[in-house]
Amino acid sequence: MLNNALDSYDPADKASERLEAKIRLLEGKNKVLNSRLTKALEVRDKLEATLEARAQLGEVERLLAKPVGEKSKRKHKGIAVVHWSDWHVGEVVSKAKTNGKNEFNPTVCKRRVEKLAEGTVKLIRLLQQDITIDETVLILGGDFITGYLHPELAETNSMGPVEETYFAQQQLIKAIEILVESVTCKKFRVVCHRGNHGRTTKKMQFKNDFETSHETLMYWNIRDTFNENRIDWVIPESEIVYTEMTKGKFIRSSHGHQIRYNGGVGGLLVPGTRWRLKQDETQKAIQTFIGHFHQDNWMTGLSVVNCLKGWDEYAQAFGFAYTPPSQKICLYDCKREVFTFNCPIFCD
Repeated sequence: MLNNALDSYDPADKASERLEAKIRLLEGKNKVLNSRLTKALEVRDKLEATLEARAQLGEVERLLAKPVGEKSKRKHKGIAVVHWSDWHVGEVVSKAKTNGKNEFNPTVCKRRVEKLAEGTVKLIRLLQQDITIDETVLILGGDFITGYLHPELAETNSMGPVEETYFAQQQLIKAIEILVESVTCKKFRVVCHRGNHGRTTKKMQFKNDFETSHETLMYWNIRDTFNENRIDWVIPESEIVYTEMTKGKFIRSSHGHQIRYNGGVGGLLVPGTRWRLKQDETQKAIQTFIGHFHQDNWMTGLSVVNCLKGWDEYAQAFGFAYTPPSQKICLYDCKREVFTFNCPIFCD
C-alpha cells in the first residue's frame, strides 16, 4: 500500500497548486489596487473640479472688487436720462380707500423723494462701472403739485396750491442736491415742464400756459437756489422740448396731457404713437418722454413714467392695474445712438 501511495504522488501537481494559490493571491491584491486606484481617480476629479471652481470664483471676486468708476480704455460714452414727474405732493391717498394698496401724504412724500434720489444715484453709479457717463439729463415732467383742478381736491388735499407749490419746490431742491453732489458728472441738463394740474386757469390755455402756471415760478426759484455751473437749466415757454443727445439726434419731452386718450384695449399705444408721428412731421426725435398717465411704459419711440403718488382711488375705480410708485432712468449709448437701458426707480 505504501508503494501505491508513492506511485500516486506527482510533484507537478503540488507545484500547480502552489502556482494557483499565488495567482489567487495576486488577483486579490489586484482587486484591492484597482479599488484604491478608482478611489484615487475620483478624489483627483473632485480636486480638479474644486480648483476650477475656486479659480472661477476668484475671477468673479476680482471683477466684483473692481472700483466704481475705474477708468478703462474699453469704456465708451453714454448719457443718463432721469425722468421725475407727477409727484402730486399735496394729495392724500388712504389705505382704507385703496384696500391697503397705497398710502400717500406729505410725510410719505418726503420719504419717497429721499428714496428716489438715493436710488437714482445708485443706478447711475452702477452704470458708470462700465460706461463713461459725463452727462445726465434730468427731465422734470410737471404735475409736481395737484392744486385745485377738481372740486374734490379742494376738499381733500393736504394743503392749498400756493403752499403745495412751496412744498414741492423744497422737495425738488433736496433731491437735485443729492443727485448733483453724489454723482460724478461734468454736466447736468435739467429740463423743466409744466403739468396740467399747476395751472391757475379753469382750462388749459395754449397761448399763455407758461405765464399762468404755479410750476413756472417754482422752477425759477429752484434755479436761483443753485450756484452750480455744471447745471444747465432749461425752463422753456414751449410745452414741448427737444434735447440734443449726439449730433443731429434729439429726444422729445413734454408733460403728456397733449395726447388725447379716452381708454381702449391698446392703451396708449395707438394715441401715443399717432401723436408722436405727428410731432415727427415737424421735428424727428429718437425717443419721446412723457408723464401724465401715471403708468410705466416703454413703447417704440415713446416712454411713459409712473407717478410718485402711486395707485389711488381713481385708478381703483376705473380698474387700472396696480403698480408700485416709481420714476425712471434710461441710458443713451452715444456710440450706437440708441437707448440701451430702461429701468424703473422704485420709491416705496
